[in-house]
Amino acid sequence: MNILNTAKITANILDAVQDINKLNISGYRFLQSMSGFIAHYNINGFKEYYTEHDLKTDILNSMDIKRKERYIDDKFFTERDKDFYQSKYNVLNNLELKLNHG
Repeated sequence: MNILNTAKITANILDAVQDINKLNISGYRFLQSMSGFIAHYNINGFKEYYTEHDLKTDILNSMDIKRKERYIDDKFFTERDKDFYQSKYNVLNNLELKLNHG
């Protein structure tokens, strides 16, 4: 798997929390892969859903955020594609920090 562009994905998702219409395909793909999220058929369905629902709350309630350390501690992930899962952890950690502490 390709290493995620941590800064761009984090920035896009943070922008989308403020205005869901700013969500791009990279941010959408990351979010739909998080536990607790579904694809809503496509990015437009996702955006439509989150015009009426709280994206920030759903991100912070995701088990991926709550248990993000598994991506860097669990051998299942570290032995498969360490660099990718490190980048996933970095995005999750950045999101949690920014969403909780501004």
